[in-house]
Amino acid sequence: GLKVNDVHIPSILELSRVFDRLGNKEQSNYYKKMAESIRNRMVNQKIEMEIRRNLRTSMAHRAI
Repeated sequence: GLKVNDVHIPSILELSRVFDRLGNKEQSNYYKKMAESIRNRMVNQKIEMEIRRNLRTSMAHRAI
């Protein structure tokens, strides 16, 4: 999954689970934090796009 999309959250979470099962808590935590960071970034980008779209719409209404 990561070869196709390097921010594929399910693949990253699975890596975390594998490292957890292997007893490597450091790597497990690394991948958990990475997945959380990517998820937060994606949510923030979605919010930003929504704000920009609403600003454009409100600016267009003001021009009329």
